[in-house]
Amino acid sequence: MFEDKYSFSQDQNRRFAKMNLTRLVFTNSKFVGVNTTLPQTQTIIDGVGINGISIDDINMIVQLKRGWQYIKMKIAQY
Repeated sequence: MFEDKYSFSQDQNRRFAKMNLTRLVFTNSKFVGVNTTLPQTQTIIDGVGINGISIDDINMIVQLKRGWQYIKMKIAQY
């Protein structure tokens, strides 16, 4: 087994997810084939649409954001 190099507390995990939400969503969106830049992803997360980005890609980013918010909520419950 691998040694745990990063033993974050629950509060540190929650802060990490909150501070890096855009980067986490951006990275996950690349796995599903969404072609946006980090600033475009931030704009979509802020609730603004962008010309040239398909509705499907915008919806995928919004759903990934909601997924990370759900994870953050679950961390807070423990």
